[in-house]
Amino acid sequence: GEASLEKTDEAMSAPFADGGAGILVAEAIGDLLTAGRNADAWVIGPGLGRQQQTTGALGELFAAIDAPILVDADGLWHLAADRAMLRALDEKTVLTPHAGEMARLREALGQPEDTDEEMCRRFLEEVPAVVALKGPLTLIASSEGNWRNPTGNAGMATAGSGDVLAGVIGALLARGDSPTVATRRGCWLHGRAGDIAAERLGEESLIAGDIIEALPEAFKDHGPAPR
Repeated sequence: GEASLEKTDEAMSAPFADGGAGILVAEAIGDLLTAGRNADAWVIGPGLGRQQQTTGALGELFAAIDAPILVDADGLWHLAADRAMLRALDEKTVLTPHAGEMARLREALGQPEDTDEEMCRRFLEEVPAVVALKGPLTLIASSEGNWRNPTGNAGMATAGSGDVLAGVIGALLARGDSPTVATRRGCWLHGRAGDIAAERLGEESLIAGDIIEALPEAFKDHGPAPR
C-alpha cells in the first residue's frame, strides 16, 4: 500500500484499475501488461488478496505473459481455486508453496497425500512447472530432477521471509537464469542469508529485513551460478 511505498525508497509503482476495492480486476490487465511489456520476469502473489474477481483476472494475465513467472502466496491460492488455470502453467513457471499451499494445489488436481518427493513427482506430471516446496531442507523439483536445499534455519519461519525468497528467485529469473537454476540458487542464497543473520542475531529474533540485509554476503559466498 501507500504506507509501504513511503518507507521503501527504491520501490517503483504504477496505478491500475482496482474495481474500487483495492484488488486486481480484469479491467487492469491491459494496462498492467503494457506497463510490464519489457519485464524479463514476473513475481505474482504476495499481497494479492483472495477475491473471486482476482482469480479470473489472473487467468487472463497468465495467458498473456511470455516471460518467466514466479507464483507465491495468494497467487497459489488462486491457482488452487481454478484447476484449468493451474494446468495451463508451463515450464517457465516457478511455484513456491509451503506445505499447506502444496496440499491445496494437489487437492485441486485430485492427488493424494504422499512423501514430498512423490507428491512433487505426481504434481509435475500434470503441471510442468518448477516447484520449491518450502520447509526444513526445502525440496526443489523440476523436470530436470529433485534437490534438497542445505541452507537455512528455523528462525526464518517468520512473516515476510517467503516474500524475500520470491524476490530473490524473481531477480535471478530476470537476469536470465533458467527457472530450475534460479530456484535452486535462490533457495540457497535465501537460506544462506538467513544463516548469516542468525549467526549475528540469533534465530529467535530474526525478521525478514535481517535476511535482506545479509543477502550481499550470501551472494559473495555462493560464487557463480551453475547454468
